[in-house]
Amino acid sequence: MSPQSNSIGFLYLDQNGLLMFTSTMPAVLQFAFPPDVVRDLEVINKQLLQNELQNLIKANNIQPSRFVIALSENVLFEKPFHDSKSPDTQKEIQEFLDNMPFEHTATIIFENAESKLIATNRDLYQTLSHLFEQEGSVVDYIFPSYVLGVDVNQALAMTKDRLSEIYRRAPSIRQYSFLTDTTQQPQGHAEQKADSPQAKKEDGKGEKTSNTRTFVLVGVFVLLLVVLAVAAFLSFRK
Repeated sequence: MSPQSNSIGFLYLDQNGLLMFTSTMPAVLQFAFPPDVVRDLEVINKQLLQNELQNLIKANNIQPSRFVIALSENVLFEKPFHDSKSPDTQKEIQEFLDNMPFEHTATIIFENAESKLIATNRDLYQTLSHLFEQEGSVVDYIFPSYVLGVDVNQALAMTKDRLSEIYRRAPSIRQYSFLTDTTQQPQGHAEQKADSPQAKKEDGKGEKTSNTRTFVLVGVFVLLLVVLAVAAFLSFRK
C-alpha cells in the first residue's frame, strides 16, 4: 500500500513522544513514549515501539501519507560557530561531537544570523521513519522544528492549511533536512562508507598484510623441510 497522492502528514517529535496529523485526519493525535520503549532519546525496545505505533495507526485508521518530521529543540544539540573552516572551530566542533551520548549522531549546518551545528540521535528518527514506512507511508523531510517555525503549541493546533503551507515551503529549505543528500558534515566526522576511497585503502592494507603473512608462513614451512632433509641425510650417512 502506497501513500495516497493527496495525503500528506506531519510528525512533531520531542523527548516525551510525538504529535501526528495528516490531511485525512480530523485532529492532531498524541502519542507518549512508554518509559520502557524510549528513554533519554534512545530507543530501548524497537519491537515494542513498532507494536504500539501499529496499534495506534490501526485504531485511528491513519492512511499512508507523505510525512515531514519536525524535531523539537529538546531532541537537538547545538554548537554555535563563526568560521567553520577555522582549525580552532573544527577542533571545537569535533570535541562537541565526541561528547555526544549517542552511537550514531546526525548533523546539519544551520546558517542564518548565527551559524551553528545541529546534532541529534540518528537512530531515534530513523527508527520512527522505518516504522511508518513499513505501514506504507513515506518520510520526505526531517527538519529542526524552528526551521519550519513550528513549536509544540503550533503542532498541537496543526490544520490542513498549515500543513499544506509547510509542504509547499519544504523543498526550498531542504538543505536543513536531515534526509537531504546535501546534508553537511563537519570535517573529521563524516561516516566512512564501505565503498569509499578511504575504505578501499584500508581494505588494500588488510590484503597486503594478509599476503605478507602468507609469504612468511610459506618461507618457514620451506625452511623446516630443508632442516628435516638435512637431518635425514646426515642420519643416513652414519
